Amino acid sequence: MNQRCIENQTSPDLEQGAVVEDGTFFRNLKKKHVIKRYTHDSDDDPRLGFKFAKKLWNDAMGQGALSVNLVVCMHSAQCSIALQPTREHYYHVATLDLRALNSVLEAYKQNGESPSPLVARYSPIKETHNRCHFEILPKDGTTLKWMELMVCLDIPSPSPPLPSPGSEEEKKAIAAYEQFQSYCKIIRWVRGKDGSLG
Repeated sequence: MNQRCIENQTSPDLEQGAVVEDGTFFRNLKKKHVIKRYTHDSDDDPRLGFKFAKKLWNDAMGQGALSVNLVVCMHSAQCSIALQPTREHYYHVATLDLRALNSVLEAYKQNGESPSPLVARYSPIKETHNRCHFEILPKDGTTLKWMELMVCLDIPSPSPPLPSPGSEEEKKAIAAYEQFQSYCKIIRWVRGKDGSLG
């Protein structure tokens, strides 16, 4: 698979370090990065969906940026994991719409100010011949408070406990999850539970 993924990349016409302000990206996720939106929902097929765990944003804070792959370059979620340097640790993939994420951040104000918008910096990885790799980071160069983004993505959701089927709270929760999916879509088990990839 690795060789096929390398050959099928559609490299962006960019110099290393070039910055873009929109695009859709794959973000590879470890098992610990994805959790149910409601703790008491079904484990295998929760009716109110999934979200990113705090551990994802902790990792982003530690690295200073969010490592991603450009979808129109990489083409498949399987290849996104296959060309990850530590691919054996990744099982799920999310698609992130950069422009949509910025619209969420713009609406979030703290002390009257919105966090810096995000951009994606082109940073191909020679080690795995990944020509689709970018890093999402704040446009103004400051350290993004990744926890603010986590809060922004959770704002539309009603608070726990799990809403009852058919209730108004459930309708709100379903609408909130649909809104979340307009920014981010989580594709679970791109790498199978048995460890196989594609």
